Amino acid sequence: MVWNRLKAELFFKQQEKMSLYQKLRNNLPNTDELKLKRTLALAGLLTSVAFSDLKMSQAEKMQIESALKSWSALNPEEINLVTLMSEQEIKELSALETHFYTDFLANHLTVEERYHVLLILFSVAAASEGVSVLEAEEIRVLCKGLLLEHKHFIAAQSSVKESLNSLKG
Repeated sequence: MVWNRLKAELFFKQQEKMSLYQKLRNNLPNTDELKLKRTLALAGLLTSVAFSDLKMSQAEKMQIESALKSWSALNPEEINLVTLMSEQEIKELSALETHFYTDFLANHLTVEERYHVLLILFSVAAASEGVSVLEAEEIRVLCKGLLLEHKHFIAAQSSVKESLNSLKG
């Protein structure tokens, strides 16, 4: 009985994840599937970090869009749509199941590309009022999900050391 309820809940959550992808696929039918999945996975991680302190500033939104523009081959209107839908998803669910995104990126990116994702995550976290402890911890968890080592986390974190709230008095 309990197992069936858990399976049903897991299935429902899987459907929610697929629905975000399906919404994007329906809105961007001519976009290459791999490019769309990569962009969605990165947008999901960026949004998760930006919202880890339960607020997302305009500066963080702009940094997410900027990162996606440099990362993906999508045009600005498509990036805006991906960003908006990811933001709506995280606000509706209060969380994203980031392991779907980290698993996908870990299996489709090189170590250097995954390290670059960490740098982008820290740049989004630093975009507004510095990197909070909650944001740093979210990135630490994502680092593990991306199958990167602790040294990658430390190196990426040092790129924004002047923005680390934990080091401020």
